Amino acid sequence: MKYRYLIVLFVVTIFSCKKTVRKNIVETENKNESSKELVDYECTYDNKVNSLGKGLVILPTSFEIYKDSLLLDKQFDLDMYADEVELCSKYHKPDYGIMQLVCLEETDKSYKVIVNHVDIKYVPKTEEYIFVRWNDYIMNSFGIRRKDKNQPIYIEANKNSEKLDLPTGLESLCPLEVKNDWVKVRWDCFYNDQDGVNEERQSCHDYTKKCGDSMTGWLKWRTDSEINIGIFITT
Repeated sequence: MKYRYLIVLFVVTIFSCKKTVRKNIVETENKNESSKELVDYECTYDNKVNSLGKGLVILPTSFEIYKDSLLLDKQFDLDMYADEVELCSKYHKPDYGIMQLVCLEETDKSYKVIVNHVDIKYVPKTEEYIFVRWNDYIMNSFGIRRKDKNQPIYIEANKNSEKLDLPTGLESLCPLEVKNDWVKVRWDCFYNDQDGVNEERQSCHDYTKKCGDSMTGWLKWRTDSEINIGIFITT
């Protein structure tokens, strides 16, 4: 099977040049009060959210958004290719058929999701709406990279461990194991090699074995509600 890369590195740097700034009414509730505030935000490819939840819901290209978990009050019925999508997802490129929402909870009928960084909405729990836990999303990717090249990679999964020094240049890391907030990675020694494997190559778990364990270490893939890595996905 052939795959085509959609590399977050290029999506973020190229597509984020076209940013949409929207204003959104955000409702916050606690035990004693309910308040509303006007929030400005930019919708790029990889967007901030107030929680990473338990994983992602990958939306079909035609999808529905509801205000309630019983799916009685429909708010939107949209087609990514035909409509102007006025919702911002965690990973957002609707003209490429990509909208992926953070999932907080699930019931028998629906997924509780985040849109527009902080808003709570619901989508149907059907086979068209695919739920993926973060661990599986990372492990099934074609690779990851650090958003900040200064973020350390450690030999062991703790900050007191010795740090791993990687060669300079473009970076691709193969995820080997996810443990809580840490991901074990192997440096892709072929990524900057023009004679190496091409973009229709096999899984990185196979070919990076040739790069050796000396280039294997651990990094923090998340910090609270922030994702520290870019994730290479297929389309």
